[in-house]
Amino acid sequence: GAPQDLGERFADAVWKRRKLTSVQLNVNPQPDHQLFGERFEVLAGAPSIREKIGGLTFVLDAETFLQVNSAQAKRLYDEAVQLSRPANPERVLDLYAGNGGLSLHLARAFPKADVLAVESVAPAVARGKESAAANGITNVRWRVGKVESTLKKIHHHEHWKADLVVVDPPRAGLKDIVIETLGRIKPHRVQLGMWYLLRVL
Repeated sequence: GAPQDLGERFADAVWKRRKLTSVQLNVNPQPDHQLFGERFEVLAGAPSIREKIGGLTFVLDAETFLQVNSAQAKRLYDEAVQLSRPANPERVLDLYAGNGGLSLHLARAFPKADVLAVESVAPAVARGKESAAANGITNVRWRVGKVESTLKKIHHHEHWKADLVVVDPPRAGLKDIVIETLGRIKPHRVQLGMWYLLRVL
């Protein structure tokens, strides 16, 4: 159809003029608040890219999120790790972990810690696992699911208690049930994520 033809012409034009790794097309026919439709089509190049931040390699695709300013992202991750050092955690819980940008930095900084990353977007978790493997990091576990229900399961059924909890929620913030469950878990430290650090720095 028209979007497909337009996308292919755009990809061809851009590909010839720019040094790119991947050009992808996504069409969302639904009149709702969702930014993307269900399927991405690779028009040119590779289905994924690799980005290096702070000495770690991240495998990314169009469905995963990473701070686009790599230099600033490194600064944010470094600051988050420094703020975590007083806790010297043995168990780290990263909520709204995305593709594991913060999880992997924390796992590298605390190699003896058990890091549990919770994220609702399955493709982001898949790329996070790829990134962990690419960096030889083995102390991160992943859980696909909504934070609200997954956190309750971790607390009530698995009785897994974190020393350090890192939260980097969507702009709407933490839901009441998440705050209440964290209050019951009683971690030694709860740390706000990237948006808070961005304002501080």
